[in-house]
Amino acid sequence: MESKVATTHLDHEDKLSANLQKASGIAALINLSAVADDDVLDRELEWASWALMDLLAEAREANEQLGRRTKHLREVG
Repeated sequence: MESKVATTHLDHEDKLSANLQKASGIAALINLSAVADDDVLDRELEWASWALMDLLAEAREANEQLGRRTKHLREVG
C-alpha cells in the first residue's frame, strides 16, 4: 500500500511540475504577444486561452482527486 501511495505522490508531483511549466509558458507567450503584430497576436492569444482552459481543467481534476483521497484517508484513519 505504501508503494502505491508513493507512486501516486510522485505522479502528482510530476503533474504539478508539468502544469507549472505550462503556466510559465502561457505567461511568457502572453508577454511576448504584447509586442507582436495583430495577426500573430490573435493566433497566440487564442492558443494561450485554449492552453489556459486545459490547464484549469487539469487543476480542477487534480483538486477533485485530492478531495477524494483526503476523504478516503479520513475514513480509514
